[in-house]
Amino acid sequence: MRNAGGRALRGAGSCCGDYLADNDALNETEEPVSEEPANEELKTEGLETEELKTEGLETEELETEGLETEELETEGLETEELKTEGLETEELETEGLETEELKTEGLETEELETEGLETEELETEGLETEELKTEGLETEELETEGLETEELKTEGLETE
Repeated sequence: MRNAGGRALRGAGSCCGDYLADNDALNETEEPVSEEPANEELKTEGLETEELKTEGLETEELETEGLETEELETEGLETEELKTEGLETEELETEGLETEELKTEGLETEELETEGLETEELETEGLETEELKTEGLETEELETEGLETEELKTEGLETE
């Protein structure tokens, strides 16, 4: 028989007692079994759950650990890239254009032709050649505009 300490009880019987005593002697010569956790367990012993999640991750992985999907998309992008990140196609087209360029961005060809013209130029913009000839002429000049030489001679004469 054994007591709580694992020692053989003497007097339990001569042959049994000797056997148990010999068995105890063998157990004492073996290396004691460690109650401590193995090396792997020691590494993570006392770490918080959060720390355990990142245990053994590379630096690169640790940098993105816990980032939202949106943050991961912009992770490692240059400043220039971040400026355009998430912009619509239309916004990207005007991204980085000068103020002057933005004014004409999206204008039709016709609008671009008149872009930056003075008021006077805009008044004659799109007029036919014939109209341009009379543009800005006084009433008197318009009356004689396009008359033949013969007609001009008689123009303004009273009926005789």
